[in-house]
Amino acid sequence: MLRPKGVKAFLITLIFINMSTIAVAQQVTELVVYRIKADADRTFILHTVDEELAKFPGFINRRVEVSTDDTQVLVDYVQWQSLEQAQAAAEQVMQNPSPKVATFLSMIEEIIYFKHFKDAATR
Repeated sequence: MLRPKGVKAFLITLIFINMSTIAVAQQVTELVVYRIKADADRTFILHTVDEELAKFPGFINRRVEVSTDDTQVLVDYVQWQSLEQAQAAAEQVMQNPSPKVATFLSMIEEIIYFKHFKDAATR
């Protein structure tokens, strides 16, 4: 038999699990495939950009990978707490970038693909 203290702890756990599920359901992944210029500073792209993105509300993390057949082609996987926060950050980056983000943007030769995705199980 559950004691009142046990029931309260159980209910709090259920609420926490439910809120965590809701938060994950709202998360989006931003996928950006882009070609960098030959003289681009890869260390800057890999580290400084992360620091700048972390300043935006809703930023969770970023992972960068390089194409196996063209080292000038990179893909960013950026996770956001919501689509609205991802879109607001993208708008800010394009309309009013910080000096470091502007430097990053100047290293891009072309953006090949840009799209937001959510967990397919939460359609």
